[in-house]
Order: sequence, then C-alpha cells, then structure tokens
Amino acid sequence: MLPSPILIFAMMTAPLTNCGAVQQLQPQTYTLVLRSADLPEQDRQDILASTEVSACNALVVSEIVARKVRGLGYLQATVQEQEQEIDHHIQLTENITAGIRYRLRAIKVVRATVFPPDQLRKEVHLNPGDVASGSEIVNSLERIRVLYGNKGYVDTVITPTVCFDSRQGLVDVTLEMDEGRPYRFGELLLNGVEPYPGAAKQLTASWKPLRGQTFNLSLLDKWLRANQTGCPSCTAERNITVADHGILSPSNLLDVTLHLPPRPFP
Repeated sequence: MLPSPILIFAMMTAPLTNCGAVQQLQPQTYTLVLRSADLPEQDRQDILASTEVSACNALVVSEIVARKVRGLGYLQATVQEQEQEIDHHIQLTENITAGIRYRLRAIKVVRATVFPPDQLRKEVHLNPGDVASGSEIVNSLERIRVLYGNKGYVDTVITPTVCFDSRQGLVDVTLEMDEGRPYRFGELLLNGVEPYPGAAKQLTASWKPLRGQTFNLSLLDKWLRANQTGCPSCTAERNITVADHGILSPSNLLDVTLHLPPRPFP
C-alpha cells in the first residue's frame, strides 16, 4: 500500500467550487458529452444531469466534472477534455477514466491539541465501509476550519493524506493539523463611501466592543447581521494582507475590512 500524493485533494479544495465561479469569457454555447469505459452508466447520467451547462463556464467544465466523479468515490479518476467546433458550435467531450470506486477503511486526525481528535473526526460524516466521497471529505475540512475559526485559529492548515489499497478498494485518510495560533479582533477597516452621513462613525462605534476579543467567525456574522439595518449591502472579509503582517506581531490582531456599497446617484 503506497501513500498517494496530496494532489488529488489539493485539486478538490481549490477555490473553484461551482460552475459560475469564473466570469464567462466564451460567449458561444456548447454541448457537453461525457464518455467513459469504466464509469457506470447511471453515474455518468447523474453527473451529466447535475452539470448545468447554461451556468457552467466552458473553461472549467473539465474540473467540475472531475470533482463530481471523485465525489462518487472514484478518488483517482482523471478527465481529459476534447474540444471540437462544428458550425460555430462547441462540443466539449470529457473522457473520464474513473478507476476504482473506493470505500473508507479508516480515518484519523493527528497533531490536534485545541480540539480532541475524536471531536474533529466526527466532523467527517463517513464511517468505515462507506463510499469514500471526495466531496464529503472536502466539506468536512471546511467544517473543521469553522470550528477553529470560532476559537480564533483562522490560519489553521489541514493537510489530508490518502493511502490507497487498490486490491481491496479501500482508502485510509489522515488529517494532519497545523493549528497555528489564536487571533483577536483588531480594527474595523472601511472600504468605500458611507451609504449615508454618519454611517462610518456608527459602524466603528459598534465595532469597539469586539476589539481585543478572541476572533470568532460566528461573532463576526452576528455583528454583521446586527449592522445590516444601517448598511444592508455591506459585506466583510478578513483582511489577508493585514493578517499576514499580524502573524509577525505578538499582538495577533486580525483586522476586518467592511466593504461599503457604492452610493446611488440622486
């Protein structure tokens, strides 16, 4: 049994998560064809039916299809795309090599100290013998990140390693935690023009009780909801640039940028 490269999960956890994630750059419509010598026909039809061609950019179809196939347990599946233009119409043919449909043998969490490993293991909604759904494993990583984020550990890195037993069609998964360190709420940074006079002052005043508290994603969401009345179109995100500098600072303060909507013309 040889350890597999982490590449499979790296591809699955990349930022692209849906068909509309990339701005449409190709105006022409296209037809999607899925071909495979080893993917069961029902799985092929299900993937084709769930891929919304009208919303899925032609540039990312191959990646979307690969994720769907791996989500069905074919963790080592590959997809090769062929593009053909006929009478100004594009046909995309995705040639799928599914390979083995794996089932989970074991999953373990290592190097976890903030949470008990057993608690983190429960965030993976798969039991031994279940189809090893790549999409469920990816979703479990996000759930674990939320747990850490609510404790202030916003830069936690989870490295999944998979080990395949091709003879038995089983896979072992290890989640290695690099927990980082906890952050506290820093400053509120406003980006844009206040929607009405005094809005910026109100927002910064409302933010003051959070400063210095342990960073908490749920608390941030609660603050955003409480302030949507005065600024319903405002959105917030972690200021990654400031956070990178904060890693070098003993204060571990994490600033948050609030994006103010453009002021409408009178």
